[in-house]
Amino acid sequence: MMSEELDTIVCPAQEWGVKKVLLKQHRWYAIPIKTSRIPNLKYLAIYEKKPVKAIRYLGEIKEIRPYKNSRKYEIILKGPPKKIELIRRSKKNSKLAPQSRQYTSKKLIDNAKLLEDIFGEKLKLFLNQ
Repeated sequence: MMSEELDTIVCPAQEWGVKKVLLKQHRWYAIPIKTSRIPNLKYLAIYEKKPVKAIRYLGEIKEIRPYKNSRKYEIILKGPPKKIELIRRSKKNSKLAPQSRQYTSKKLIDNAKLLEDIFGEKLKLFLNQ
């Protein structure tokens, strides 16, 4: 597995968090991230839980810094996140909805219609190229 190709962190979020933090402050925080992954992360994607149930925002990471006195991190974006075409979970694979942070590639996100396109078999194929 080539972890350097995992340049995007996907974080689950509630609707209120997206509106009050991501869209207004251009940041996301209190994220557990392995320190070895931090140098490779270039993008933050947000999976919105109910009612959206899809990834619809993607932001370019400016900085990742420790969050308060915790073992978690805060991601600061270079500006407002970009609204992308919804990447939904399919009815047959509803368990793919991220419940905690996940890693993927922006290349996969750019061409995705469903969460299966960025997680699961397609991610394995991408990493084994």
